[in-house]
Amino acid sequence: MKDNAPHEVLGVPRNATTEQIRKAFRKRARVLHPDIDPTPGAAERFMALKAAHDEMQRLVERGEQPWDVISAPREQQAKVDFDYESLYDNAPSWRTYVRPIGYAGATLFWVMLFCAWMAWLDGAASRCNEPRQETPRVHIIQPAPMVPPASK
Repeated sequence: MKDNAPHEVLGVPRNATTEQIRKAFRKRARVLHPDIDPTPGAAERFMALKAAHDEMQRLVERGEQPWDVISAPREQQAKVDFDYESLYDNAPSWRTYVRPIGYAGATLFWVMLFCAWMAWLDGAASRCNEPRQETPRVHIIQPAPMVPPASK
């Protein structure tokens, strides 16, 4: 395995529990803490221990397996011909595509409203220009002519 794998720095198995990780960290921290260890580089070793502890705790809490994570430094990882990170840097935002649709919808709404208003005005104007037919105010109902009843 890699020499900088978090479980190897802590000295625990790959599938260690939270309790095992905590105990291993405390045990190694009592030895590697810069206040206790006077040797040069003690601070760096303690920082590596703390980073490994945090990484293992994070992985266990998220339910991931620590051995599934690439723990090699970026320089040692496989080289990729294509720069995937530039896709996210140069990609247009979703707003670039949604905004014109919103503008088109708003424009269509106002055009339809304007057309409906113009049609209403046109209808109102044509009703004003029509000659009014005089309607009598009183309707005289003429009685129906009397038809003699049919004889039997």
